[in-house]
Amino acid sequence: MRLFKKILSSVIAFSLVTGLWCGTSYLAKAGTSSTFNINLYTSDTFESPIKEYPNGATLVFDGNTDISVNKNLQAEGILATPLVIFIDKGNNMKEDGYDILVNAHGQAGGGIPVLTNLPANTDYTGLLTIPVPDGYNPASAKYYDINDHLWKAVTSYTESTVTYPVEGGLASFIEYGMIFQIGGDWYTEYKKAATDISTLKGQATIPQNSYTYSGSAIEPEVTIPGLTKEKDFKVEYAKNTDPGTATITVTGIYNCYGSFTIEFTITKEDKNAEDKKTEYNNTEYKDEDASATYILNTDKDGNVTATYKGSTNKKAKKITIPTSITLPDGTKATVTEIGPNAFKGSKATQITIPSTVTKISSKAFAGSEAKKIIIKTDKKGNISIGKGAFKSMKAKNVQIIIKGCKGKAKDKLIKKVKKQAPKGTKVK
Repeated sequence: MRLFKKILSSVIAFSLVTGLWCGTSYLAKAGTSSTFNINLYTSDTFESPIKEYPNGATLVFDGNTDISVNKNLQAEGILATPLVIFIDKGNNMKEDGYDILVNAHGQAGGGIPVLTNLPANTDYTGLLTIPVPDGYNPASAKYYDINDHLWKAVTSYTESTVTYPVEGGLASFIEYGMIFQIGGDWYTEYKKAATDISTLKGQATIPQNSYTYSGSAIEPEVTIPGLTKEKDFKVEYAKNTDPGTATITVTGIYNCYGSFTIEFTITKEDKNAEDKKTEYNNTEYKDEDASATYILNTDKDGNVTATYKGSTNKKAKKITIPTSITLPDGTKATVTEIGPNAFKGSKATQITIPSTVTKISSKAFAGSEAKKIIIKTDKKGNISIGKGAFKSMKAKNVQIIIKGCKGKAKDKLIKKVKKQAPKGTKVK
């Protein structure tokens, strides 16, 4: 009898090693990836050859079964690796409205040591976790209850897996070991995810496309109209710490599928940028957007000032000179002066001078058709008026309005303006 048991044990061990027990020669083993490409794992029947399924499906005992005496059986142990999962095209048991049927086939032989002598055909219950096929909604999943013969909603799921209860049986035992067979086929049905998120790339936005290097990971928030992060899509960042081009991968989850990428840049602030700024020395600059020409100079403190030379739009009816202009290198130049003959040939009937201007040059308004001139100043009226600044104008009965200063400061400035304007010019 002892000899028979030894021989039987040797045969069982050999069968388990070679994978010939219970037909395992055609059953693929689970790998480690987490994707379920339905184009690779499709079969008309479970008996057809199946390519190796690259994911870690797991079967975990619920703790109420007698064979839980061996903890090595749990999680991704011996019982996990023999599972074969595929799209079952040869089975028409899925309900109307459902698009795909997944078969988790568990007929795989194996042997494990046990601590007690258990009876043959012992049943067990457990939880089966399997991946969701690409492009299908885990929230729509149902599993087939073999006891009630009903499809039931899966209540435990993530964006990529579903978990539901299963039952199975153990084939037979010997005194110090056993042969087991994970029982049968477990079925799950799914509906397709409704929205291909890749079609919404043009609607996706992030707060800005360029960020300054900080030494920490930069994670701009992605917004897609009508969708919610972690409910409809998830994001994954790459190369988002160091200067360069960073990538955001947006992937649809649950009732969305597909993916797309968004790029943004991380730039390192140049500490020597101030030293590299352009220095100007009576440099002419044309502001195309504002249709004006300026003369630029850099003062001893490194600040750039601009003298308004004239408008390139001679037909403009109103001219408002800005307090500053932004140059191509990002430098801001403060407008501090109105140059000679700045308004000669201009058709503007109203001209406004900003409070940053501290000098109106000689003959600045010569040839101007302006009937109304607004001069803004600081509280002290600090602005110099060049000789004949408001003389030789084409317009008659010109009105000059001073804003920003009051009292004695304003009276003093009015006298200076009148001195350089034709008689009869209204200055107030």
